[in-house]
Amino acid sequence: MTDLYQSQPVELRRYAALLWKWAWLILLGALIAGGIAYLVSARQSPVYRATAVLLVSGNTNEIVDDYRAILAAENLIPTYAKQLTGRSVQRAVMETLGLTQWTSKVSTEPIADTQLLILNVEDSNPELARDIANLIPTIFVSQDAAIQRQRLATAEETISEQLAATQTSIDAAATALDTLKTSSNPDEAELERIKNELYEYQAAHATFTRQYQEIQLAQAQLFDPLLISEAAELPSTPIGPRVMQNTLLATAVGAMLSIGIIFLIEYMDNTIKTPDDIEHILGISAIGTIPAQDNGEKGVVSHTQPRAPAAEAYRILRTNIQLRTLDAPARSILVTSGRSGEGKTTVAANLATVIAQAGYTVILVGTDLRRASLRRVFDVPNIYGVTTALLDGETAVTHYLQSVGIKNLRLLTSGQLPPNPSELLGSQQMKHLIAALQAEVDFVIFDSPPFLVAADAAVLANAVEGVLLVVSAGETRPSEVARIARSLDEIGARLLGVTLTKYQPQPTDSHYYYGSSRTSA
Repeated sequence: MTDLYQSQPVELRRYAALLWKWAWLILLGALIAGGIAYLVSARQSPVYRATAVLLVSGNTNEIVDDYRAILAAENLIPTYAKQLTGRSVQRAVMETLGLTQWTSKVSTEPIADTQLLILNVEDSNPELARDIANLIPTIFVSQDAAIQRQRLATAEETISEQLAATQTSIDAAATALDTLKTSSNPDEAELERIKNELYEYQAAHATFTRQYQEIQLAQAQLFDPLLISEAAELPSTPIGPRVMQNTLLATAVGAMLSIGIIFLIEYMDNTIKTPDDIEHILGISAIGTIPAQDNGEKGVVSHTQPRAPAAEAYRILRTNIQLRTLDAPARSILVTSGRSGEGKTTVAANLATVIAQAGYTVILVGTDLRRASLRRVFDVPNIYGVTTALLDGETAVTHYLQSVGIKNLRLLTSGQLPPNPSELLGSQQMKHLIAALQAEVDFVIFDSPPFLVAADAAVLANAVEGVLLVVSAGETRPSEVARIARSLDEIGARLLGVTLTKYQPQPTDSHYYYGSSRTSA
């Protein structure tokens, strides 16, 4: 539980550092979105809103109590709200006002627990918005009344036809009954049948008569389904565009989208970026953190600029290695990386320099027999070096050491690049050379080829007392480091730890200097 509470501030610091790192993108996204929203909103025509309040009637052409009328009105509100914004009403309004196209926005909003319905009309022309808001309910009532009259007229016509047909049947049955009664010998059964038919026709005629009267009453009691409770007035102040509101909202959305893009980029980018990544993802301690350096801090910065942050970082790396090797000293150290360009040569040169500055005698050896990089760092000739010493078994290796102007530090460059570097580095002569160098000084630092490029580094790793792995922030992938660590373990090499180069500490990175020391404690 304690670890959980401790990890939360760490994660928050990482997120804060991530946002600070990409602050320029967040700001850019917010400015672009806000700027576009401002330009679009500022160029839009002002929009006015006219509002009318309508009363929905619950009359159902029946004598009912007030409660049922209210319920009927509430049930009609959603229907009327939809019909008010329908195409038939819209076409009638355009025809009445002589409009060639519809530019207004019409919306409805019921008022809860009432029979009132709000009708809103928005348009760039305030007079037009007012006229449409007041005209829509009138046209709707007119259209509804026409529908009701048509329905009642159709029903009246049908009932009239039924009344006429029934009256004809009554007259026919009455005539037949009279004829049968005046006959000399009437058939009693037939007489009873005609009487029953006459009775049924008269009952049907009474029913149709009542229905006809009801239709007549309904026509007389036609009601308006909507009443204008409050007519729309001429709006004086536009409701839009809301330039400031749109700009602020777009700015916030732009910033959020930028943050989303940032997290997507970071999610897709699975490279190692911080010392915490090395510890949490790989389980390998970060014993050094070297900040990204500008062109003025390239090379042996620990000698040329001893007060630079990078120089302090190399001194911390030296201290961490010493603490890590207290019980089992490592006097010969191989500095390697997964691939070229991660800064291993610079780390090797500066590590050798800060160890020499601490009073120890050091030999820096260029065992990268594929690219002679150390000679360029110290600007020295590369005529003789490791290859020469390996091929010349009679001359002492000290004969090929060069001074680089740094007290206690001497350099053995690679020499002429051979066609078979792996064979040379894995030879018995190389083991003798390493032993001879260790006999001369306190520490021997080897700059090797990239581990994943050739087998040279693996051959040397088994011949030295410790390996320092250089990882480049934002470039090296966890799988590569895990592969190197696994390979070193398989050949029995001793991995002292990992140092992170090209690191860009953020203001929230309070553990930059002291955090590296903490990893070795």
